[in-house]
Amino acid sequence: MATLKTAVLASINVSYQMSFDEGRRRAQKRYLSIASEYPGSGDRNIYPWLLGIKGMQEWKGEKNFQDLSAVGYELRHKDWEDSISVDRNAIADDMYGLYNPMFEELGFVGEDLPNHQVQSLLENGEATTVHGACWDGKAFFATDHPVHPNDASLSTFANLFTSMSLTRANLITQMAAFMQQKGPDGKPRGIPADTLFVHPNQYVDAVELVSAKFISGASSSSPGSRENVIATMGMLKVEQLPLSSEDGEWFLGATVAGGMVSRNPLVVQIREAPHLVTPPTLSEAEFLKRKLQYSTEARIGFGYGKPWQLWKHKN
Repeated sequence: MATLKTAVLASINVSYQMSFDEGRRRAQKRYLSIASEYPGSGDRNIYPWLLGIKGMQEWKGEKNFQDLSAVGYELRHKDWEDSISVDRNAIADDMYGLYNPMFEELGFVGEDLPNHQVQSLLENGEATTVHGACWDGKAFFATDHPVHPNDASLSTFANLFTSMSLTRANLITQMAAFMQQKGPDGKPRGIPADTLFVHPNQYVDAVELVSAKFISGASSSSPGSRENVIATMGMLKVEQLPLSSEDGEWFLGATVAGGMVSRNPLVVQIREAPHLVTPPTLSEAEFLKRKLQYSTEARIGFGYGKPWQLWKHKN
């Protein structure tokens, strides 16, 4: 009898696993437009590259080595779970199939976790209380990031701007300033913002702002409609942030999609991807327990990359 029930449980677990996997397939990894995935190792990762490379210079005398270990960023993994129990009578009555949609939802919610946590990184990036500081000890969105931690002569830069609504004039100003921000060598980086991230309420207006072929108003030489250079040059694409609760905020980012950077500005560090934990093979006595317990488990860290790559603007 115990062998039969063990076989039944194994069959049930296979069915639930299939539903769980289908839920994971349904989830969309929207966060990959603004965050990059990294494999996790041990209980944390340490990133030595966040300051950036100074760039080539003429070789005179001894080489000038940059100490990457001096600017490491540590990101720990966190444990995540979502758990349910299935009534033993449902299995005894051969009704376990009714629970399959719930397991599909478990898979979807597990795979959807990074979407929500990346949005949390954006919404809590002006403080260090939720997701910690970025590599320079500042909140990720700040007005006083050091250009270089060991060279005060390079001063600071901002990636947080207030009283700045999304208008054509503000967008053009910020696109130019983004490209001109200094790197650790003290020279302009020359890397443009390629993506405009907006709240869903702003999405249509933002698309029209960057994609309309013509705009109304006078140029410096002639009145009337004129060509929209932002659209003609294909300078920006627009991504909406469907989980955003902050209407009026907008972000400019240098992302992998633009081809000028190798990583996105936010970090999703996966030690264990979301997976279903099923009850093990049970003895007769264990099988007769009232509940069978299932969990979605994951070990993932969420954190901040390079602040110069993502600028936040608020009305």
